Amino acid sequence: MKTATRLTPSGPIIGLETEQGQVYKGIPFATPPVGDLRFRAPQAVTWQRPLEATQFKKAAMQVSNAFSPVGETSEDCLYLNVWAPAKQSGSDTTKPVLVWLHGGSFLTGAGSMAMYHGDSLAQNENVIVVTLNYRLGAFGFVHWPVLDDNFNGDTNLGLRDILCSLQWIQDNIEAFGGDPDNVTVFGESAGAIALACLITSPLRDGLFRRAIIQSGTPDQVISKSAAEKVCHALLNELQIDKHSLNQLRAVPASKLLDAQQVCQKMSVQRGEHPVKLPLFEATMSPLFGDDLLPKPPLAALAEGAANNLDIIAGTMLNEWDLFLRLKRGEPCVTQNPKYQQLDEVGVLKLFQRGLPDHAQKALDFYRSTRDYGESGAALLAVYSDFESDRTFNIPTFSLAEAQARIDRPIYHYEITWDAGIFGAAHGADIPLTFGKLEGAYAKMFCGEAMGLQTFSQQLQHLWCSFAETGIPTCPSMMDWPVYTLDTRHTLLLGTTNDLVRDRKLAELEFWQSYF
Repeated sequence: MKTATRLTPSGPIIGLETEQGQVYKGIPFATPPVGDLRFRAPQAVTWQRPLEATQFKKAAMQVSNAFSPVGETSEDCLYLNVWAPAKQSGSDTTKPVLVWLHGGSFLTGAGSMAMYHGDSLAQNENVIVVTLNYRLGAFGFVHWPVLDDNFNGDTNLGLRDILCSLQWIQDNIEAFGGDPDNVTVFGESAGAIALACLITSPLRDGLFRRAIIQSGTPDQVISKSAAEKVCHALLNELQIDKHSLNQLRAVPASKLLDAQQVCQKMSVQRGEHPVKLPLFEATMSPLFGDDLLPKPPLAALAEGAANNLDIIAGTMLNEWDLFLRLKRGEPCVTQNPKYQQLDEVGVLKLFQRGLPDHAQKALDFYRSTRDYGESGAALLAVYSDFESDRTFNIPTFSLAEAQARIDRPIYHYEITWDAGIFGAAHGADIPLTFGKLEGAYAKMFCGEAMGLQTFSQQLQHLWCSFAETGIPTCPSMMDWPVYTLDTRHTLLLGTTNDLVRDRKLAELEFWQSYF
């Protein structure tokens, strides 16, 4: 296979060249965060000799699972990957840059995963695609300085890693044919949550111009008091006193990884809301109240923190169906046996988990506005709608409303493609976004229905036209107007595309006193 060399300000880089384009794998954007640099903000890195970027590097420390086949892991994980299209005649101008933030609940994932390879997107749309790793779990989202101001460490390490990668891109991407003044960050799930935080950070100025937030939320953040609770639980598991935080740097990475599982069994308050809104399992999440996120993102958005960005934000039609292994239809069915015999008492307990002090009111509202039947799976679909709204939909609408109030362009969508085994559920947009429609993951989440390829191409073109101009367009589709307080336009994307107004207005009115 041919090689290709790019001369960057950080140093020369040797990648691979194919008929589809070039790929540069495993480029370091920071010094390895190991030893004394564990729990420290990332440090810039340069090199003199040519860097061979022909193989992906190890993923961040994590417990691998079937949905995240990342291969080997290491604390030495701060690497990015660049895909550039094949040279095209008459195309010497710099190209839009799209930077992908992977999901995985801030616990799993890597930019090198096959589903995120940017070759198809780069070649089809003539853009530069970058994917990256950031620190996860206890290594990236446990905020030790909340226990001791004198601890030689930093908060929000995973977010700081992303900012560091974006600075590297600003400094170096022109060598790959990318335009540093036209960077769009896009991400899904935890990656979209990270992005929804970063759009409000004072530290992101000048690093990117546009954002595409796919199934994320600006309120999966925790306060300093919640972060302290997580730290204490982890220290107790490790049998380390809070006055001996420096001992953490000597704990083997595997032991720290094992210990973090205690945090996944906890719950803390999510965001800053007037009622109890528990955050389960994902207690290792971004922190607000430091220099990176001075305020909760929803509050910062209301004050215009993202007033110089163009944004697309949206969700899947039935996000939470994935986590319940639910398939809608006539009738609804679930692959999870513990929910197949769900009854009125059981479904109320599920609502109490998500909205403890107002569960009956929420159940009554969602039952009165749905007609799924009376089976256990049908009741589960009612709960799924509630949890999809609580976790994804309403916070995304809140983001859109905040941007609309300051008259800043934001485009809102909902993907309805439901040919996968869990329908239009969380994660089904990933193969569509990257054009990776083969393989087990794509078959599971997107199926093989007629029109799949066409829809994927439409979605890619919408995203990349937005990255280029700030306006998402596709020749085979209707115009997509911005979301305003007067129209509240949502573009439904799927087998057919439709533009609707006042989407989920009743649900928005129900949740307004809780958000």
